[in-house]
Amino acid sequence: MGNSNCKNTNHQKKTISFDGGFSLNWQMNVELCPKQVSIFERTCVLSCDEKIMGFDFATMKRCWYTDRFSAILFVLPLQDGLAIFGQDGNSAVLDSMTGEVKWSRETGVSATMPLLCFEKIFIATGNILSCLDVADGHTIWAFETPENIVAGPSCRDGRIVVVDSGGHVFCLAPP
Repeated sequence: MGNSNCKNTNHQKKTISFDGGFSLNWQMNVELCPKQVSIFERTCVLSCDEKIMGFDFATMKRCWYTDRFSAILFVLPLQDGLAIFGQDGNSAVLDSMTGEVKWSRETGVSATMPLLCFEKIFIATGNILSCLDVADGHTIWAFETPENIVAGPSCRDGRIVVVDSGGHVFCLAPP
């Protein structure tokens, strides 16, 4: 492997095997304490506080690194190697292979994870559920609830469901 921080291994030490169990394939030291890992078709993205880094999943070589953002709250895989991440009231979409930010915009602080459904991003902030275009982040539509959204968005059978703190459950269907 080309990464000096990465070791190939197939030893069973500290691994409990079950029938058809897994064994440790490799390990690496990234010199920070990741809080989230997201795996894409060709990359592995780690996030920790203000840092995000991407690794080629086959070689485990670091492809990119950035620390230009404030505290990262979440990283969520989207489609075509894209990931959305949220931080202090802003959301951005980046390319997991290059780290290039495709778009960034103020969305408000989200109390729930965003959702990718129908090739759109659904983000709940405060009492607003917003539907965003994956490609450029523009708002397609927004739905206002009486209280702050505390659960969802979730998607099933073409419908989006959210719940607000007043106990109201809302099911939205596409046109």
